[in-house]
Amino acid sequence: MHTILRHFFRGKTKEVLCLLLCASIIEGCASVRNQQITSGIEARMQFGYPEPSVLPMPTALWATYYHIWHAKDTAQGVALLTKKGTALGITLSPRDWCMSGLEGTVRVTRSDGSVAVYNYDGRGDSVQVDCTPYFNKGSLINPTAIGKSRWRIARGEFGDGVGSLLLVPYRSIATDRAVIPTGTIVYIPSARGVRITLPSGKQIEHDGYFYASDVGGAIKANHIDVFTGIATQNPFAFISSKSSQTFSAYILDSTSVPTSVLSDLRTLHTISR
Repeated sequence: MHTILRHFFRGKTKEVLCLLLCASIIEGCASVRNQQITSGIEARMQFGYPEPSVLPMPTALWATYYHIWHAKDTAQGVALLTKKGTALGITLSPRDWCMSGLEGTVRVTRSDGSVAVYNYDGRGDSVQVDCTPYFNKGSLINPTAIGKSRWRIARGEFGDGVGSLLLVPYRSIATDRAVIPTGTIVYIPSARGVRITLPSGKQIEHDGYFYASDVGGAIKANHIDVFTGIATQNPFAFISSKSSQTFSAYILDSTSVPTSVLSDLRTLHTISR
């Protein structure tokens, strides 16, 4: 957005620049408001758990983050298909289609204003969309694989993780199961006390606990991917998206995690809508 504005404003007067910038800010604020949603999962989310009384040896991790992609159903677009090739009745622009494949979950607003959530469900045999124009060369992203994405209706309101688990904003992380098994709680001290905004717009302080409920093709070894729900901005300083910038985390077992934390997070990720 900023790059587009810089090119557009080249040669314009300062007065026009200020007016357009103000309009852009207002539009951005409206967009944020429109993305706030009432969530059944959020009503069950609890923060403020105490720190672990006993900590194992720390593990050096590095992190990226991912979120739900927001898109509008469009008549002139690319269909979301199931693994069997059946159309789900939703068509997206090529860019929205590819970005949805990258994030793994898309929240689609239909022409009648209704909303549906779709989840990545594996790859088809052939490339449906050429996604190379939308990603930088040399990154970890594989545009060909993304172009084969296939879909299903999500069970959870924020999408689904691995197996029968649901995704929960600011709690779910994708991990390499050889390093951090699914169902494990990870405590990150540098997340504790960080102020986050929940899907409803409510702000709270994070307590540092995360739940391994997802996997990803690019998530290997000590790399984790933190799910931020509908938020597209990363609130955590420990997330650098660089493998060279690690932080200390604690992979907790039943002897080191508070019983209430383990029970609550496990239930939160398995309750259906």
